[in-house]
Amino acid sequence: MPDFPLTALLERNATRFKDQRVLLCGELLDAAVLGTLRTAREVFVHCDHYPTAARMAAALGHTLDHSLRQCVQEGVFTLCFGDCARALEQAQGREFDLMVVQLCKSKQYTEVLLHSFAPLLRAQATVLIAGENRQGGRSAAALLGSNPSCKADTARKCTLFESTVSAPLPVPAAVPAVTCHIGQRSLTLEQSATVFSAGRLDEGTSHLLDYLMTLPPGGTALDLGCGCGVLGLALSSQGWQVTCSDASAAALALTQRNAALNGLEISLCAADMLDDMPQYALIAVNPPFHQGVSRQSAPTLRMLSAAAQHLKPGGMICVVGNVFLNYERALQQSFGKVRTVFKNNAFSVCCATREI
Repeated sequence: MPDFPLTALLERNATRFKDQRVLLCGELLDAAVLGTLRTAREVFVHCDHYPTAARMAAALGHTLDHSLRQCVQEGVFTLCFGDCARALEQAQGREFDLMVVQLCKSKQYTEVLLHSFAPLLRAQATVLIAGENRQGGRSAAALLGSNPSCKADTARKCTLFESTVSAPLPVPAAVPAVTCHIGQRSLTLEQSATVFSAGRLDEGTSHLLDYLMTLPPGGTALDLGCGCGVLGLALSSQGWQVTCSDASAAALALTQRNAALNGLEISLCAADMLDDMPQYALIAVNPPFHQGVSRQSAPTLRMLSAAAQHLKPGGMICVVGNVFLNYERALQQSFGKVRTVFKNNAFSVCCATREI
């Protein structure tokens, strides 16, 4: 039995994919889901999550580098790591009998995927939506609008809905841009339903940004988990040589657009936290601690314990988090001395420097 509940649910329904042209998309976190599609006639996979995409590519005998927008093909499988626009480009001219969508933690992102890929479906194609119940699986049929659907299966606290698409799918709501004031300069930032805190600058990022703007430019900087790119773009505007990294292709594509929109230069890097990353003079990070609806701080704690190896001598990491996460303690285990440069009832910003 596969470890991931959604993979197990799809494995139970693997006969549905036999001899079908299948498009797989959504929040793909388990590379083993490819095995459920082994009898399909053709499989196109859009994967936004770099660690999963890298494992999928390895399973197909290929290696991904750290660039945005990569596609590999092996046998009946085409794997596309990139934003939705890139996947649509790659899939042009194809027609699919079946679209399998794994629910994203953002309902809006699932709507974007359904609406974006619907034109690639043949008439009367089938859509399967699979989701964990605690993440909206029981109500996933509402994403199909007026298209009739039925509950096809349930297992391991997950639900699978099936629909034959005959009516247009709901159009996702537009997400407004935000303006961020950096000293004498303003940054205009496009936003997206695919990125955390879409439509606003979250409070934690604002506190971290306030401190970063007090630092004199000192060479190379990493905006780790860049989201819409606000930290990296702000640092770039101050004269830093910035790399923006994220596990999400959608986030990297959004950051790329925002850099162009504001006339700033940054480099992009698809990465799983700090894995395979070089050393920097500054690492700035507002780490996520949610996976679905569960709090998950373990990946961030592992990253903080390894951060010193990715700083140049005298380099500094600055991290913001909810007070109860106590990132200061994790940094103290690796750096010894940690400075808390901001703290209120909700957030703290702490910094640690690698010894020279």
